[in-house]
Amino acid sequence: GLCGSTCATFMMVINEHRVATTAGVGGISEFTMAVSSFAGGAVSNMDVMGRIGELANRSVPQFSTSARWQFTWYELYSQVYTNSPVQFVMQPPTVRIPWWDFPHPTMPAGQTEQDLARLYSLAVGELIRLNPGSDAGSLGADVYV
Repeated sequence: GLCGSTCATFMMVINEHRVATTAGVGGISEFTMAVSSFAGGAVSNMDVMGRIGELANRSVPQFSTSARWQFTWYELYSQVYTNSPVQFVMQPPTVRIPWWDFPHPTMPAGQTEQDLARLYSLAVGELIRLNPGSDAGSLGADVYV
């Protein structure tokens, strides 16, 4: 994207402090999922780096590529995984939901509704599993499809 993920940074913090349940949906089943990526809000590109170099009387080499790419200015570290920047850490979500039936324009609306109903049912099931003895409705899990 054009920015780092502030949302992902927020998710990392609430996951580490266990103040909310984080859920991972889908993914590659045999690989660990992560709840965060790199620090958000401060990205740049080599054109800006070149202008900064000019201000400092330094030459910054330009990369010969037709690709559009950016880099982040910040390096964020986890309080749990302290040896690597968060974009290289696989901090798992509290819950992982095995679901891959994402909506697509070529699918009939009825099929999409059924698939999403299954996702919501899986999510409510996990909510109840994590809060045994609670009524799903009292947990804010009323789902209408």
